[in-house]
Amino acid sequence: MEWAYRIDWQALAGFTNAGAIVVVAIIAGSKFDEWKKQFRYRRNAERAERALLAFYEAEQAIGEVRSPMSFAHESDRAREELDAADPDRQSIQAQIFFHRLFDRQEKWDAVVSELAPIRFGFGPDTSDALREILKVTRSIQVAAQMYPGTEDGEFRQKLERDFWKTNDQDELSVRLVQAREKLEKAFEEFT
Repeated sequence: MEWAYRIDWQALAGFTNAGAIVVVAIIAGSKFDEWKKQFRYRRNAERAERALLAFYEAEQAIGEVRSPMSFAHESDRAREELDAADPDRQSIQAQIFFHRLFDRQEKWDAVVSELAPIRFGFGPDTSDALREILKVTRSIQVAAQMYPGTEDGEFRQKLERDFWKTNDQDELSVRLVQAREKLEKAFEEFT
């Protein structure tokens, strides 16, 4: 019995090779997509870790800045830098807060350096939560600038509440807690 069709073994081998190439390409493409997902996840995890670390360190630094207790060396340093021969207590206190803020500048810089990567990786809401620590820092700075010479008792008390942490329920502390909780929620997948 003879075959009705002749098989071109060379052509068949070519089709088999082409099919194998297509299968390999499909598998390689799916592996590449898997690798890309892993890479993005790892990159976002690193971003989240750096941002949380920067936030936690800056939050701790704000606690140090807002401490109502000041040391003698802080008062001496403030007196030396003030121009007045006998500076008033409010000016000395304000100068102490300026020194505390500026001595911790690297903490604020670390937060600033994380803003763009967090905005890119997690969106504007998450970067706004990170930015809140800078807004709190600015509120302390403004309060310290306005404090010297402020006679109005009620306004002076408001300024003092901004730069002295008296409890965990003051406005700035609440803002920090809310921002921290928002960041932790946004990053919970990575921590």
